[in-house]
Amino acid sequence: YYSDKTVAENNARADKLMRQLRRFSVEHREDEVNLDDIKTKKFFITYNYENNEIRLGYTLQLKAFGAIYFDSREATQAAIDEFHDELIWYFTEYKDSL
Repeated sequence: YYSDKTVAENNARADKLMRQLRRFSVEHREDEVNLDDIKTKKFFITYNYENNEIRLGYTLQLKAFGAIYFDSREATQAAIDEFHDELIWYFTEYKDSL
């Protein structure tokens, strides 16, 4: 239940983006993303507020709550390219509450 229509719409938009990114990650995988394998990079999308740019990062041994992981740098960059405008909105305008 939401007390504000705009918050509800924004959360729905953010949820849709997350679902699209999870699906994109799975559809563009060549290998399984095994978070237990600390020798293999797991890529994810980040935003640098100092430079105002979307970047990709990677981890070897950490799992962040809510993160969507990709198996390659190329797949991550393809997701950034595909969803660039929505990602910019998410990182710069989205507010999950009032």
